[in-house]
Amino acid sequence: DLVRPLLRDDAALPGIDRETAGRMLAGLSEGLIYGGVVEPRVPGPALFKGALFGSVEYAVHPFGGLSSLLGSHTPQRKIPFLGHLLEDLDGDDRAYLEHLVFGIALALIYESSPSSKGMRPDDE
Repeated sequence: DLVRPLLRDDAALPGIDRETAGRMLAGLSEGLIYGGVVEPRVPGPALFKGALFGSVEYAVHPFGGLSSLLGSHTPQRKIPFLGHLLEDLDGDDRAYLEHLVFGIALALIYESSPSSKGMRPDDE
């Protein structure tokens, strides 16, 4: 939501209303799927994994998204409170480019974290 105006060549900053908060929670749900399912299992560089994730999420969005298709394999379904909070969220009708940019951003964020390199705070 914060990057969307840049992608659509619109200088206006979005407000955080109920709809925006819902999209942000949907993004949180997608981030959990990426970090819990995709990142540890899909080999390759972060850019590839992010582009793949964004593309697949875009392709399966009409069927409920990856959260719906992966069901109990997603992190949010393993934590009851979180599962209920993030249940039935719709990531709205984002364009393919928005899915792609979001997936790549997720991958780059996960790749830059020390835990993605197998490091723990006491290892540094």
